[in-house]
Amino acid sequence: MNTNPFKSKALGIILSLAMILSMAAVALPVSPVHAAVTYYVDGALGTDDGSHGTSSGAGAFKTIQYAISDVRVVATDTIIVAAGTYTGDLTISKGIIVRSASGSATTIIQLVDGVGIDISANSAKLGGSSGAGFTVTPHATATTFAIQVSGGVSGVEISYNTIGTTGTASQAISVAAAGATGLTVSTNTITLDAGDVAVDCNGPIATMTVSGNTITGPADGNANSVSFYECTVSTATISNNIITAATSQIRLGATAAGSVTGITYSGNSFTGTQGGILVLEPTEAAAQRLTNLSVTRNTFANGTPDTFSFMLLSTVEAGDVDFTTIAVNYNSFPARRNGTDTFASVTNDTGGGSLNAETNWWGQSTGPVIAGGTAQVSTNVDYTPWSQCVIIYPNLATDRLKGGTAYN
Repeated sequence: MNTNPFKSKALGIILSLAMILSMAAVALPVSPVHAAVTYYVDGALGTDDGSHGTSSGAGAFKTIQYAISDVRVVATDTIIVAAGTYTGDLTISKGIIVRSASGSATTIIQLVDGVGIDISANSAKLGGSSGAGFTVTPHATATTFAIQVSGGVSGVEISYNTIGTTGTASQAISVAAAGATGLTVSTNTITLDAGDVAVDCNGPIATMTVSGNTITGPADGNANSVSFYECTVSTATISNNIITAATSQIRLGATAAGSVTGITYSGNSFTGTQGGILVLEPTEAAAQRLTNLSVTRNTFANGTPDTFSFMLLSTVEAGDVDFTTIAVNYNSFPARRNGTDTFASVTNDTGGGSLNAETNWWGQSTGPVIAGGTAQVSTNVDYTPWSQCVIIYPNLATDRLKGGTAYN
């Protein structure tokens, strides 16, 4: 019989290696999955040391930052904070939940310096559920941003909190230059001073949700609710917010690369504002392109004579807007006030392109006022057909279209 010694030797080596690897696999330890632990903070009864934190009351930590920094506290853990006022800024650098025991009315974080609460970890939550939020109060002369999301993190949630921008604070929630993915800002109460912003996006945004918040600006409306400031955007939903005296702004970048796409405004109430939604450019030579913008089922109520509901400002070049993917539909706009209004409800000042503003309610069954005083729509706005009765979201069963049929 003819045998090949080289083949036999190779086969032996392969079998030996396979046996060694199988034994090694059996011997390797398997890291256990971390079971989430709950830690506690009590400013009145707690103590900051390594033997405290695992129970409430006297067994708790004393300060929130000590609890966050404790080596035992790791991602997926929860810190529950007892009622009280906690003075000091926070750095949340772990993917943990920081929540209150009794809600924002009784649990106050008094900020002291520039950035009040910096969130720089994936999946971190501040508040997170009903009755678990905080009141975040800026320092009168030192705070710049009440809350900042930094480091390009993903999965951060800020919810059920009460946040103000009194004094020198200019932004309630700031998304830093590195941007964020999967950011959720929901069910917060945000109060703004003149010139301030509720949610300010300065870096790349992907899949952001801003929903169910109550955002209130000053009486003159000189504030912003949600601002996309010369940053790339890929899917952002602003829905079911109550916005008073605070414009939402999309500012296309003159030099920033990338596009602004997939922004949806839905089910919001805009009242008493200088403007509802404004799209602008810093110059008439922007590099960014606006696509897939949907403004639907919002209510725009009467404000001052300077009120507009949706405006593409004249600095925006028509070539920077894909009008085939921009739609302003099924909204309720206020009736005109005998020519006293400064702006149209819906304006396309780009100098070109046709803005789809069909199937909206214009405050009267005859459609938008287009002659005498200030027209409700500018040129380059397609408003036909229009709704002949008030649109009540989400029940549209009885709405009628001028020149069309009933729709659901």
